Amino acid sequence: MNGRMRSALGVFGPGWWLAAFLVATLWVWQRYTVVRVGHRIERLQTHLAELERVRDALLAEDAALSSRGRIEEIAISRLGLTPTAENQRVRFSCTVRPDGASGSVELQGRLSTRTTSPRLSQAGADRVTRIKDF
Repeated sequence: MNGRMRSALGVFGPGWWLAAFLVATLWVWQRYTVVRVGHRIERLQTHLAELERVRDALLAEDAALSSRGRIEEIAISRLGLTPTAENQRVRFSCTVRPDGASGSVELQGRLSTRTTSPRLSQAGADRVTRIKDF
């Protein structure tokens, strides 16, 4: 070995050079990992922004498709349905028996006015339906 190399090794020693090499390797590895994780975060943020854009578009489409006016228009024009007349509506009132016999509930249905519908007139103007809780 030449004199300069021997003096450098003598001052710092072989252990110091190994420690310096390990520190440099760890620093490069850490920088590489930080850059790699930064790129991954950027890709995930881009993907998240795209998913949020799709979600917003789907929410807008859902609001448009589930609007009451649109549903009524389709029911009338495509399905041939008509709005119910007042004499076709049944009003229900719910009463819970005070004795609480096995959790039964009575529903009483009353037609709002007399109807000419044979099905509804057969059912009767006053009808009590019992519902048992499971």
